[in-house]
This record gives sequence, C-alpha cells and structure tokens, in this order.
Amino acid sequence: MLRTYVNPFYVEQAEDRLSREAGALTLLSGSGVPAPELGGRFDRRALRPAERPRNYVTLTTADTVVTPKSADATVWAAAIDVIRRPAPPYEGRLLHRDFQPGNVLFDVPPSRPEGARITGVVDWAAASWGPADLDVAASEEVQSVSQPWREAGRTELTTRAVEERLDAYVTALMGTLG
Repeated sequence: MLRTYVNPFYVEQAEDRLSREAGALTLLSGSGVPAPELGGRFDRRALRPAERPRNYVTLTTADTVVTPKSADATVWAAAIDVIRRPAPPYEGRLLHRDFQPGNVLFDVPPSRPEGARITGVVDWAAASWGPADLDVAASEEVQSVSQPWREAGRTELTTRAVEERLDAYVTALMGTLG
C-alpha cells in the first residue's frame, strides 16, 4: 500500500498526517486489527510514536449537522443539543476517525458473496483516542460516503439509504439516553 497526497491542502499536512498514521499503525501492530503494516521505504527512525494518538476532537459540530430529510426533527434536535454539551466521561479507545465503507477492504468469493470477510482497514491518518461510539462518519459526509460505493457497483447504497441508516443509528442512540 502506498500513501500519496496530491491535493495541495493535504500535501501541506503530509508530514504530520504520515507520522500520525504511522503511529497508529505501530499501535495496531500485533493487535489483530487487519491494518497495513509499516515497511518498505518508510523510515521508522523518523517516527516518534506516542503511547497513544492525539485526543479526539469532534469534526461534526452542532452547526454542521445535516438532518436527513425524512428524519424525526425532534430526535435530531435532541441529538444536536447533546453535541453542544461537554463530552461525558468515557473509557478511551483507539479510533479510526474515518471509519466508513470506503476504508474497509473485503475479500468476496465470486461464487459465495455472502462469505465476504474483512481483510483490512486502511487510512489511519486521522486516528485519535476517544469514545468508541463516535467512530462513525458524520452526517455532513453522507453524499461523499455513498457516491463512491455506487460508482463501485453498490447501487443500493444510495444517499437516501445511507441517510436512513444514519437516522436509525441516531434514533437508537437517543433512545438509550432516554
């Protein structure tokens, strides 16, 4: 696997992102998580891995949440109110921070698609330490997550279908809060 940055925004951040990704991959080594291993031309001596990655910082804010069209506005308003509050105490975990289908690799036997298995999780550049429940794609990313899947042949993963799944997830979370 080769990590390449071409977008000027990411090129500017490449050294930091590569170091953070290498740190996360170092932590994952031997953990059983199917993640790439460092090797090849990566200079491990340049890596200063911390005991754990940086603390979680939210990407979705109360001002950036996009409520799905058919969602229960009351439930989503309550969820947005939760986002406005300080984070509750939590037991930290290593988070991927961009855990969505485009970063999961599968081996799908042609004769038995139901036998698909995960063979890898890639793109650990945004890894951080925080509450495990937050390691999902954000509401404002629905279109960018669903479009590549449709282009890859998963036509059932429409923006609407992904919105419905996100809505079901948020509704279930809010149900556990009472």
